[in-house]
Amino acid sequence: ILKRELNKISLKNEIFFLFLISYCDIIYLEGIVSMWVVSQNSEKVLNCYSFNIAKYYAKEGYKYAITGEFAHGFWGGCRDILGLYKTKDDALKDLDKLNNSLKKGETLFRF
Repeated sequence: ILKRELNKISLKNEIFFLFLISYCDIIYLEGIVSMWVVSQNSEKVLNCYSFNIAKYYAKEGYKYAITGEFAHGFWGGCRDILGLYKTKDDALKDLDKLNNSLKKGETLFRF
């Protein structure tokens, strides 16, 4: 559908093009399950729909971070760090807890 609509748009109508992309992003996100997440340091509360474990280098002693994606726009998703961990196993344990909460249909998770 998106390709068909984009073929109708001329280069003169760039504003409509950006509106169409943003509108499609909103439709795309409507069916995605999300959860409110309170970060490990309690400084952030984000409504995230995607989570992952990433390598972390900024703070000594911590090697892994769980990040959550909380917005999706024209240029892609926005991610933020939700928790820091010394080992990958520690991060996996919290990610499993979060996954179990999602499966139960809970709407809030605290790291």
